Amino acid sequence: MVKPKSKFTKARDGVKKTPLKDATAEQLQQLFKTVYIKYVVTLEDQLQEDKAHLLLKQQTIQILQEDIKFKNQKLRQIEVFQKKLAKRFADLKANYQKEINHERAECLKINKDVMAKNDDCIKKNTELLKSHNEITRAYNGLHSMGKFAEAEGIDITKHNKQLPENMEFYQSHELMESGKVKHVYGIKKKKKKKNGEGN
Repeated sequence: MVKPKSKFTKARDGVKKTPLKDATAEQLQQLFKTVYIKYVVTLEDQLQEDKAHLLLKQQTIQILQEDIKFKNQKLRQIEVFQKKLAKRFADLKANYQKEINHERAECLKINKDVMAKNDDCIKKNTELLKSHNEITRAYNGLHSMGKFAEAEGIDITKHNKQLPENMEFYQSHELMESGKVKHVYGIKKKKKKKNGEGN
């Protein structure tokens, strides 16, 4: 955009048409006034521009100050939140540590009990194994003795019928008219199983 020429420019142009050495004092004075006024107007224009620029910068500074203030408030809120979060985390960690220590102690207690029971079972199994070996040896001895008795002509089956294993325990309970209960206990020989009944 081209600025229109001001009246001061026209006055200066008028002086240029007359060479400066040929200019009269009045023309020189007019030129000085024109240049001086132009200089003052230029300074005023520059001052107005600087004032507008300064106002813009002040507005920018104010916006930036408000932004900094807002961000500082947010930072303070974040710091407070972080402190609360850190305290909560520390409390949770302490509680979890207590819980872990408690569970660990329980596990160690249970493990100690299991180990004691395991040792006891090992000891009892060893005793049972010894007992089993003794029973097996006794059975083998009896079996050998039975074969020896048969070879000598001794009838073992006749004596087996008199053993308690061949007897049957029985009991009965009867309610009497008087309200008392009559109990009967006894032993009798087992009945022989018929073919096809049980094994």
